[in-house]
Amino acid sequence: MRQRTRHILLSFPKREDVDNFKRLLATRGRYPAVLCNSGAQTLSAIGDLGESVVICGFRLRDMVFSDLAEDLPDGSVLLLIANPARVEEIPDNVVFLPTPLKPQEFHATLDMLAQGITPGKHGRNGKKGARPQEEQLLINEAKAILMERHRMTEPEAHRYLQRRAMENGCDLVETAQMLIALNE
Repeated sequence: MRQRTRHILLSFPKREDVDNFKRLLATRGRYPAVLCNSGAQTLSAIGDLGESVVICGFRLRDMVFSDLAEDLPDGSVLLLIANPARVEEIPDNVVFLPTPLKPQEFHATLDMLAQGITPGKHGRNGKKGARPQEEQLLINEAKAILMERHRMTEPEAHRYLQRRAMENGCDLVETAQMLIALNE
């Protein structure tokens, strides 16, 4: 079975940010296909290239990340790098990494996304859909434990579970089950 590979696009309004991410990517032998500074330019590039991972910050020259995420074609995903205090809600096709950025976490997330593995997709056909209720209850219970014992907000608890799932190579439900079992 052949895995698909997504193109990498950098989309930041400041040239300095683009240069910093180019250097970070180069440390692992990766080079972005396109460098963009606006959402319109990014969408045009995706139209030419096809499935892509767009690495961007909270704001572009002409829109914020959530506007760009709404317009992304199927098969593309946005990797948002931003201050957690600025991000209120994260759309399904957005993967969020908080600043300050940890290079190892960045590269692990990018490995997964570039190979076409997108968090939040369920089932064998890869289509998005609501989680079964019992799975969602497990995730909510695990988040409640984190919120109560570690004084996390709900988004922080969710990101914590996502990060642990990715690090352990399992899905969110399995991670939630492990956390619940450890706290019983």
